[in-house]
Amino acid sequence: MKKIIIVMILTLLTLSSVVYGEEQTTDSDIVEMIEVEVELTNERIEYYIDEHVSYSEYVIESYNKEIEFINEHYSNEMKHSMIHIATEKKDYLINQIINALIGVTNAEADRMFKRAESVGVTVVCEYTVVIIDNREVLIDPIRVVGG
Repeated sequence: MKKIIIVMILTLLTLSSVVYGEEQTTDSDIVEMIEVEVELTNERIEYYIDEHVSYSEYVIESYNKEIEFINEHYSNEMKHSMIHIATEKKDYLINQIINALIGVTNAEADRMFKRAESVGVTVVCEYTVVIIDNREVLIDPIRVVGG
C-alpha cells in the first residue's frame, strides 16, 4: 500500500512539475514511472494468486474431510451418490476460484497495458503457470520492454 501511495505522489509531482514548467519529464522518467507501476501491479497479481490458491486449498481440504466423513458414516449404497455430489460441489467451487483469479489478474494486466500505452511505453505479458487442484492456470504478470 505504501508503494501505491508513493507512486501516486510521484506521478502527481511529475505531472505538476510539467504543468508549472519546473522541469520537463523525459522519456526515461516516464519509463521509470511505468516500471514502478508494473512492479506494483505484479505485486497485486501475486497477492491475488496467493489468496485464490489459499482459498482453493481450503476448499480441497474441506472436500477431503467431507469424503472421509461420507466413507465413515454412510452405507455403501449412499456413498457413491454422496461422493458424486461432494465432488461436483468441489469442482464448481474450484472453477469459480479459477475464473475469479483469471478475471481479477486480467483486469490488472489490462489496466496496466492501457496505462503504459497511453504514455508510449511497451509492456508484455509473461504468463506464469499456477496449479489449482491439479489444473494449470495461466496468469499474466507483465514487464516493461521499451519506451
